[in-house]
Amino acid sequence: MDICEASGLTNDHVDRHPWELARIKVVRDLLLPLCKAGSKINILDMGCGDVYVAQQLSGFFPDATFHCVDSAFTTEIKVRLMDRVKGFPITLFSSLEELKSKSTIQQVDIVLLLDVIEHIEDDCAFMRYLGL
Repeated sequence: MDICEASGLTNDHVDRHPWELARIKVVRDLLLPLCKAGSKINILDMGCGDVYVAQQLSGFFPDATFHCVDSAFTTEIKVRLMDRVKGFPITLFSSLEELKSKSTIQQVDIVLLLDVIEHIEDDCAFMRYLGL
């Protein structure tokens, strides 16, 4: 869910749109062949919104670490979301630059751009910016 649509960031029970629920299954199925059991992988979730996708996927892929980036994160929003994902292999960042400066990851194995790329004016430049 986009941060601007989220009303209860501390509430674990939020009525989810059927598309959000279906998307979890679709993304999980796409990731299954890439996330072998025991493989430590880093997943970058750009435009992660309220971190629901990463939180749900972390249950299916316990060896994955999710690095969630959303430009709409304020300090207050990050604090509330960090409380909600405590104990999950999830880190939160307001920008890719913040992730690069504060994280010790050496590489990202998978990039999720769910409901993001269609909002980017120059999608090719954005992909180059991500290093893809």
